[in-house]
Amino acid sequence: MESNSTDLVTATDVAVQGAVFAALRRHYPDFSYIGEEDGAAATPLGASPTWIVDPIDGTANFVAGLADVCVSLALAVDRRVILGVVYSPVADELYTATAGGGAALNGVRLPPPVCDRLADGLVVMEWGYDRTPAGMDAMLAAARAVLGAPSRGVRQLGSGILDIEAVSTSGCGR
Repeated sequence: MESNSTDLVTATDVAVQGAVFAALRRHYPDFSYIGEEDGAAATPLGASPTWIVDPIDGTANFVAGLADVCVSLALAVDRRVILGVVYSPVADELYTATAGGGAALNGVRLPPPVCDRLADGLVVMEWGYDRTPAGMDAMLAAARAVLGAPSRGVRQLGSGILDIEAVSTSGCGR
């Protein structure tokens, strides 16, 4: 399955989303559900408790056999995310975070980020899917701005969620 040549959707994405929703519905039958693979048919985020799922973040990596893929879940209540869970099956890493409660990696609490200056940190950037001339111009302008900013470097692993996990847990010089 493919939504376009750069924005892939596989049968595995659909199957994983179905399995995650089925497991969650056993415990939370009255909650709402939004899945990336639902596309335009997705239920809009409302005030009721809502599970939000990206079944395979990094689908292009998954299709290519690269390791940077993950399953991403969030729980929103009153349109506010209160819980996040990310599992990287290849690395066997489970990231969890709660609003106001900090984050953990495989059950071990992570220290808060210590970087307070962009010049001391890493920046993540994803290229996106728009390959029209205007879309590419916008991406290249953004890349020029990011590359010109004072930072230790720019990263793109192919999974936006794992990009964020990598730079948020790397700290400054750790």
